[in-house]
Amino acid sequence: MPAERGQLAYQARVAEMWPEFGAYGKDRVTLADVLVHAAGVPGLWPEITPANLGDWGRVCGFIAEQRPWWTPGTMTGYHILTFGFIAGELVRHATGRTLTEVLRTQIAGPLGVAGELHFGVPGHLLGRVARAGPDGAAPPPPDPGSPLDRALPSGVQPTAAFANRGDVLSADIPS
Repeated sequence: MPAERGQLAYQARVAEMWPEFGAYGKDRVTLADVLVHAAGVPGLWPEITPANLGDWGRVCGFIAEQRPWWTPGTMTGYHILTFGFIAGELVRHATGRTLTEVLRTQIAGPLGVAGELHFGVPGHLLGRVARAGPDGAAPPPPDPGSPLDRALPSGVQPTAAFANRGDVLSADIPS
């Protein structure tokens, strides 16, 4: 939404909004590079723990100080560990609000799913996070009465939720 509101431009350089990010040749990385996973910084440090992931400043500082794994913009590599931090930091610098706030107020709220759609899992909702069982069995389908489920097209039944602290789950969405 910030791009549609003119707060972010796809060709704007990340370092223009987040100067620390420009270290080690990352000064030419654009928002478009970030969105297509071509920023060159897909990983985090080997010693990272789940507790470190909750330290926004520390993780963003590491990403900013990191040497790119490839020349940014020349190839794509899924930024699974860093994408949310980079996007969140850009949104924060552009709007003065966290990605969580923007998601809640500009996307989830207007869609009527403010209590169902999150960036990260609020502590009080951890019990609702789907997890695969020890035998790898798929978790049960979500409550069909939730606002998010009512918003899905007919016939689409997600059978897993989002990742939580490294527990990666898959979704079974019929084609």
